[in-house]
Amino acid sequence: MSDMPFEKYEFLAILPPGFLLLSVNYIHFDLKTIFNPENVVHTVSLFIISYILGQILAEFSIFIIEGLTKKILGDPVYILADKCKSFKMTYLTNYQKPFQQPMLKNFNDHLLKENIKDEDLSGWAYGVLVSKAKNAQDSSISSKLQGWQRLFGFARNCSMALLLQSIIFFIAYYTTRSEHNIWLGIIALFLSYMLYLRYLKFFKTYSVELICWHILKS
Repeated sequence: MSDMPFEKYEFLAILPPGFLLLSVNYIHFDLKTIFNPENVVHTVSLFIISYILGQILAEFSIFIIEGLTKKILGDPVYILADKCKSFKMTYLTNYQKPFQQPMLKNFNDHLLKENIKDEDLSGWAYGVLVSKAKNAQDSSISSKLQGWQRLFGFARNCSMALLLQSIIFFIAYYTTRSEHNIWLGIIALFLSYMLYLRYLKFFKTYSVELICWHILKS
């Protein structure tokens, strides 16, 4: 993600999740005594804290959401090459669907031709190919990939923010015994799951665009 322009990725995939988490807690737990929006210094502090929270959420989401997704559902590149032996889920068939023929054969032929071993596939795709796409003369592929990166980064980070928020609501329920908190926790958990599904869609599409571009240009 560090290859992307600061003003685009940082403020579309980093700041909003942090602001979401902070603003929900600000409103729900009435933190006006700590932050006064009418105070310019407090307002600036809110945005700075939102950005810091966004960075922390991004790291957690990469480690937890992306890491568990690749372990349990499979890495999109391995799925596309039909080399993934992960657990199959019927309601996630689109994410776990490999390339169809003849694209599948073309992809695996390219892997053999370039001597890409199975254990190196992910690093090759998201390292070497992304770097090639960034430096390609055809700037449209770089812009396209950056667009999908922003989308799946935003969805993944917001999903992490809402997952954390649901935990906060559940903890608040056990301390206050207010049913209001338990329902808010369930809603936050549901929204987190919905955004997770969007993350899967965007991450898979990003991988498809990357591999198809490489095969067609070769």
